[in-house]
Amino acid sequence: MAVINEPATLKLKHPQDSGELQGARVLEVVRVISIAAGDDDGSAYLLGEVPDQAVIESISIEGAAITGGSAYKVGLADADGNMIDDNCFADTTDFSSTTGLPLGPLGSPIRQLMSAVGLANARKRVFEHAAHVNKVVAASGETQRKGKYRVVLTAATVGSAAATLVCRIKYQMYA
Repeated sequence: MAVINEPATLKLKHPQDSGELQGARVLEVVRVISIAAGDDDGSAYLLGEVPDQAVIESISIEGAAITGGSAYKVGLADADGNMIDDNCFADTTDFSSTTGLPLGPLGSPIRQLMSAVGLANARKRVFEHAAHVNKVVAASGETQRKGKYRVVLTAATVGSAAATLVCRIKYQMYA
């Protein structure tokens, strides 16, 4: 018989004190992107745009393998398309094989693309991943946060085959 160890009294913190997003709205951006066989290494693909206050829960891409597509990164750009950090979510993700990947909702292999975040940074808002601040601090070199950010897939090694991929960015917003 299994032993269940549970506390005699369960003490829960209030959501405002615990940093949790209790009752937050969950939203999702879904975008279809096309990677052409002739695209160059360094090509960037817009996966979606999210508000600066968003807490990204997951970024996934569903689709077939891309022959030779061995190094893709996921990062942030500002609303004008200027790259801020090209690998703050994922670095060197291999798209050349689908071996061992689970199937997504559309029946194709799905990749999770938040490997560079880590558990300690899982609840950061998007502007914090971009290393921006709430306001400009004079003479410090810190950058004010933007209203929206773009989540961008960058191909370090794009590969030699065309692919149609479906990207999903699931995020939460404070009420």
